[in-house]
Amino acid sequence: MQDGVHLVTKIRNRLLSITATLRINGQDINVIHLLDLIENYSKIDHNLVKSDVRPHDRQNYSSCLKITSDDVLALLNQTNTKATFVYLYILKLIILAYVKKDTDILNRLYYGWIVVFTYRMWWSSLRTEQNLSQVEKDNCFITKAAWISSEINIHCLTSIIILVSSGYLPAYALNVHLFSSQPCEATFRSARSLSGTFSSITNFSVFEFMNKIEKISILNKIKSTEESSNATCSIKFPVHHKKRRNESLTPTNNQNSPPITTADIEKIILKAYKKAESIMNELKSRGKRRTPLLRYSEDFMYSNCTPWTPWTSWTLGVQ
Repeated sequence: MQDGVHLVTKIRNRLLSITATLRINGQDINVIHLLDLIENYSKIDHNLVKSDVRPHDRQNYSSCLKITSDDVLALLNQTNTKATFVYLYILKLIILAYVKKDTDILNRLYYGWIVVFTYRMWWSSLRTEQNLSQVEKDNCFITKAAWISSEINIHCLTSIIILVSSGYLPAYALNVHLFSSQPCEATFRSARSLSGTFSSITNFSVFEFMNKIEKISILNKIKSTEESSNATCSIKFPVHHKKRRNESLTPTNNQNSPPITTADIEKIILKAYKKAESIMNELKSRGKRRTPLLRYSEDFMYSNCTPWTPWTSWTLGVQ
């Protein structure tokens, strides 16, 4: 599975790119719409600053959270910038699906499939444009790396859910918000901070690292147990003020959720397809006549959503 934070920043950087001319059905997706909010509205209304929409820091994840906030989306929806609203709304769904801790696993699946179906329909509408060259079509769309990453992530998530429900993987494998480089880097920093009583050496061998990992695992288990406890005398671990403000400390407990069947997955995917279809219909991307690629997408959905079809065999031919 691709790093969720990196995928989010890729989508953001595409919006801030000076070479891309993002467009859905003739409606422009432009960072100027965000700059207009900053210039014409109070910061209390959107909480944005100009540095949030400048491409200086390409890994500025906090900027992604701010430009996809509910306040910003509401203002964009009111100012008749529907295409930019849809672009940032889909970006928000990616954050909820792969980055946020407190998103339920079924909602992760639902949001992830909305994202890929919307991107497929968007690209299908661009491919039918006869007056655009291939280069111009590519410039009107997100990067192929970001598109393929979103496809890989949702297919990987669907496969993990099926394997967990079948008993081939443990329930904690559903904690997909940990499938990124940030937790790995944090674990390595924690291992370096676990120096001995009589030594301050931070370097260690692989064998010593495995021993440190066991200690970190025990500490994390104690921390998780104490944070979920309602006792008045529970142990309180120090938390950075930014994490306390922006993130939920207690992730959703997927281990106690009821088992998910293939029928449940099919219903969620079909529901996500209808949601993506309604999003594109609001942009009038389909018009009165269905395009061949969109009709192929629908036929593909209904012909492959059967109980005996392995979900892991779903592929998308990205040309």
